[in-house]
Amino acid sequence: MINRKTWIKLFAAALLAPAASAAIISDGPGLGVTTDWAGVGMLGTASSFSATGTLIGPHSVLTAAHVVQGITGTQARFQVNGITYASSAVAINPGYTGGDDFDLAVVTLSQDVLGVPFYQYNTGALNELTAGPGIKVGFGVGGSGATGAQPALYPYGTKRAGSNTIDMVTTSTTHVTDGLGNPFTVPAGMLLYDFDNHLTGTNGPLGGPAVGATEIDTATGDSGGPMFQFSTALNAYIITGITIGGSDDLSRYGDIANDLRVASYAPWIASQVPEPSSIAMIAAIALLCGHRRRL
Repeated sequence: MINRKTWIKLFAAALLAPAASAAIISDGPGLGVTTDWAGVGMLGTASSFSATGTLIGPHSVLTAAHVVQGITGTQARFQVNGITYASSAVAINPGYTGGDDFDLAVVTLSQDVLGVPFYQYNTGALNELTAGPGIKVGFGVGGSGATGAQPALYPYGTKRAGSNTIDMVTTSTTHVTDGLGNPFTVPAGMLLYDFDNHLTGTNGPLGGPAVGATEIDTATGDSGGPMFQFSTALNAYIITGITIGGSDDLSRYGDIANDLRVASYAPWIASQVPEPSSIAMIAAIALLCGHRRRL
């Protein structure tokens, strides 16, 4: 079966390719609506939005390369807190060639975003496998784990969030099979998490622990969105992954989703962001005091 990333490439004729991967909550369609995580916004062009991005500085947005591929420096648009900001530059990781590895970009906005938090990202100090469940945030289509994505009922454009646990960090090319029988191959530098069905008590194909009713999967429109995990050293949630894609077209129970591991690319991210990371850390702690250990 064609995975989500391949499906996206078949429909990439538009200037902004549709995002490969939004929140499917396991205990009911369209749940998980949130106004929280204020620094996560919609990403697109002047004509439409179809992806997700996250502020990592006053005017720096972290996202996936495949959602800004083909966009010039001033064509990207980022909408957050009800305001749309234009870009002044779009930097795609030079190693990106269309696959999952190096699928990372930083969009520089033409002005600072005021009154909205921005977030620190993992530079390698946080172990994603032992940090506990993370929080996925995105604007993609909703649905349920039983039926999969239902864009007609739950279209792109609503911010949704939920939890999942990192089951695997790939250190080389890795071949897995999801719970629906789909083979899935991912490169090194990926965070993998499966979609457990807590309604039946069935763990996903990677065998990691389920998180219960708040478990989430990703679907069309989530690409470029963050995985947040809690850092006890910083006493705050930080970005550990960026949504890339998954194994099942419909994001049903048993899907295996993959995030790009941010820590593997931290030096390149830092080279694109003019703000010192310490400033981002201070702002995140000050503005996200409510985001603490609620899982």
